[in-house]
Amino acid sequence: SNTEAETAADSAAGSATATAAVIKTQIIQAAVKKYNLPLPNTEQHYDYSFSGLKTAVINIIHRAAQKNAPLDIPALACAFQHTIARYLTKKFIAAAENCANEHANGNTPLAFAGGVAANGCIRAALSAAAEEHGFPLYIPALTYCGDNAAMIAAQGFYEYTAGVSVPARFDARATMNISDNF
Repeated sequence: SNTEAETAADSAAGSATATAAVIKTQIIQAAVKKYNLPLPNTEQHYDYSFSGLKTAVINIIHRAAQKNAPLDIPALACAFQHTIARYLTKKFIAAAENCANEHANGNTPLAFAGGVAANGCIRAALSAAAEEHGFPLYIPALTYCGDNAAMIAAQGFYEYTAGVSVPARFDARATMNISDNF
């Protein structure tokens, strides 16, 4: 059985955790209010685009520089991350609802994995939305949420040692066809 001191310590720890969560929520709300960033909009229901959001952030930075005004970089980064989390969650839940409606079982399990699943803000937003909409959500432990950077670097090493390279003039293009020549 717990002693009174252990019970009091457990209660204090729980209270401190709850207080920290409230403070974190208040900080996020203040950042989002300070930098009210737009949710991206795409024509296709499940397409993603962050170009408008990136432009909004660039404009905020440029306006601050032009006015020689202070820029609260941590608050801007927090608002940016929160907006992305809301956007991804909105799209993810819309796709899950569509899938649940098509299969008429209403209990569509969701999985969120990969490098992006290591983001605590997105994990929290998606977990809350999945619970709100009644979807079981499976997210691996952070240990298993690696991204592909190591795999890409390893492949780059093997390509380099095999003598494969690209010209210095090469520029990255997200829409480049994989079969295009350099």
